[in-house]
Amino acid sequence: MEDTAPLDLVGVDPEAERAYRHLLARGAGTVDDVAAEFGMTYPEGLALLERLHGFGLVSRRTSGEFLTVDPRHALRVLVESRERQLASVRETAGSLGAIFDTAKRAGSGSHGTLVISGPETVGDRYYRLKQAARTEICCLDRPPFLLVPNGPIDEAAVGRGVRVRAVYAAASFAADGEWRTRCRPAT
Repeated sequence: MEDTAPLDLVGVDPEAERAYRHLLARGAGTVDDVAAEFGMTYPEGLALLERLHGFGLVSRRTSGEFLTVDPRHALRVLVESRERQLASVRETAGSLGAIFDTAKRAGSGSHGTLVISGPETVGDRYYRLKQAARTEICCLDRPPFLLVPNGPIDEAAVGRGVRVRAVYAAASFAADGEWRTRCRPAT
């Protein structure tokens, strides 16, 4: 059974991965070999091998032959490179968040209570709060209940380890008029 590692997660497109697997099975190959195997022109085969070379998956000899690099090393280097890129993006979040906060403060004219209205505005604000939650989120719910196991609200927060609780609204009034809450931790 062929290994199906998702190399596209480190930028290796499916065509390049197929060519890499082909070369791994043979240890090396030329542009002519790859072009013939994959039914492409010489320039297309060369571009494909150059992409693999750029990823560090093959090395190029002066003879024009492309040798495969041990994937245990080459893929580790690709993953580490992607991790550095993602860390750089993560570091940018703070400065972008400051810009966001400044714009929100300037737009609302207030640093205290924020009053919002309208379904789109409320929905947008709730979505942002849900995305920012780190430990727990408690919300109001009403029929049809949105907080179903594996439902749209649970997925984003619970996937990050956030505890989700709901207080059910009007439908939760008992016949005697007493307010009942039903809180359940998300699974």
